[in-house]
Amino acid sequence: MTQDSWSEVFKKALEEKHFFADKAWETIKFHTVLSSSLVSITIGALVGLHTSEIFLKLIIWKRLILLLILVILPYVMMKIIGIGFSNFKRECDRMYERSAILMKMEEKLGFFKNRDKNGNLILSEDKTYLSPRFFEKKWKSTNEFRKDMLDCSDGKNNLYCNMEKIFQLFKGASWILICSILIITIGLHLVPWIIEYFGY
Repeated sequence: MTQDSWSEVFKKALEEKHFFADKAWETIKFHTVLSSSLVSITIGALVGLHTSEIFLKLIIWKRLILLLILVILPYVMMKIIGIGFSNFKRECDRMYERSAILMKMEEKLGFFKNRDKNGNLILSEDKTYLSPRFFEKKWKSTNEFRKDMLDCSDGKNNLYCNMEKIFQLFKGASWILICSILIITIGLHLVPWIIEYFGY
């Protein structure tokens, strides 16, 4: 391949990397807005039910049915978060795959070579054209690089590891809402009914 052909392939891989990075950000924004809305709607509906005179005048079974229907909202949120996180992980995986391709091409195009030391260079203390962080760790394969980028156990500071926390936050919020609705259901509705029914 000619130098121009390599440049074209490099440009295409770079565009694809940016495309997947943009898609990952869109996924984050969409699911943050959607999950925040579902949290607000669930809390608003829960407060509305327990302050509504119409709701409080209903017989116990009708109240329980309405509250159990309300549990569907955080359950749906949890499922949506799961789907969104799976899609986000896929987009990040593709982005890191393109990053691995770019690193190999940068090596081919000479970006990894040492710079000439003529004293007139911008950032003259840098020995190579790429950032020193590119040389801190070596990966044996693209798969190893992708797995390393998606492994957040060592507290990495990359897009995937930072944004994964948002999905975990909303997943936790879903569980809290489900549990709190069930506790409220038992505490405010079932316990008084049991006491009244069994005459304790």
